[in-house]
Amino acid sequence: MVDEDDFKTEMDDELLSEPEYGRLVAFAKGLSSGAGDSNRQDDKLPRDFGHYELKRVLGRGDTGRVYLATQDGSDRKFAVKILRRELSRNVEDTEQMMQRFRRDSRAAAVIDDSRLLVAIDVGEFEQRVFYTMNYVDGITLSKLIKTNKLSNRRTAETVKGVAEALHKLHNAGICHRQLQPGNVMLGSSNKPYLLGVGVSSLIQHLAGTNLQLTEGYPYGLVDFVSPEQVADPGFVDVAAEVWSLGAIIYDCLVGEPPFRSGDIDGTKARIQRDAPTSLTRQNPRVAKDLETICFKCLNKNPSRRYSSANELARDLGRFLEYEPIEARPNGFLERGRNWTRRMRFKTV
Repeated sequence: MVDEDDFKTEMDDELLSEPEYGRLVAFAKGLSSGAGDSNRQDDKLPRDFGHYELKRVLGRGDTGRVYLATQDGSDRKFAVKILRRELSRNVEDTEQMMQRFRRDSRAAAVIDDSRLLVAIDVGEFEQRVFYTMNYVDGITLSKLIKTNKLSNRRTAETVKGVAEALHKLHNAGICHRQLQPGNVMLGSSNKPYLLGVGVSSLIQHLAGTNLQLTEGYPYGLVDFVSPEQVADPGFVDVAAEVWSLGAIIYDCLVGEPPFRSGDIDGTKARIQRDAPTSLTRQNPRVAKDLETICFKCLNKNPSRRYSSANELARDLGRFLEYEPIEARPNGFLERGRNWTRRMRFKTV
């Protein structure tokens, strides 16, 4: 709902007359009260949702909302993600989808790493598909980046932890598919947690519905997908997820992803065409070695990236221990390849 005092604060400099101001506030309130029934229902908290009691909203994303919840009157806390109503309507063969979801979740759950927050339950209630994870009290990396750019050390520590956990997931034959700062949670002592583990089959199923997510990129924000995924939104492998980790490093250090443009098509074109702008030029405090690590992840050629998330984690470890890193800055030949690629795209 629109709060009149908040609305006044935003409009103080507009010098509206009292009647004009009253009409504007009434119009804004009318828009709010005219929201769909599903939105009003979602905002009535706390409320029961199957075996869960939803306490408050933790976040919103492309596919739905995440709520803090308890189960059957206990004090144990969960994060419950309820998918958007239109997604739930489009899901066919729901039981088959849930079986695949449970299979992937069980496979991920056997991995011995507390940094992987595996989905532990999936179901359907009130014609809405949902899944749950154990709740971690903290802040998402995306929210932290919005408040301030991260230091070299904190960036390296955070991504190193995520990469180590992700490598275990890859070894189990599972790709995350939604690597982005919004799916990284920083808990106590800045311990990183990777959210949404085990939901790839659910997201993949939804990608087959008529509803397009994130302009054809159901596996994550377009800012964090590799050139291969721009060419084929359904594609994912280890090299593509190493790219995503590089984009996360870049975002942490300068406050925005490396190829963000004014629109989706512009971002896709830049991902395929452009070399990333120098990190040290945008933020002089960025360490040159950390820039080198980041740019190795963001190489257009998958074979020139780190061969695994663990190899990236080891190089970040060397950086943190003030040891020589294995990555090397792009040489003359690589810069020439980048120039040729940009010229080719410009002439298309």
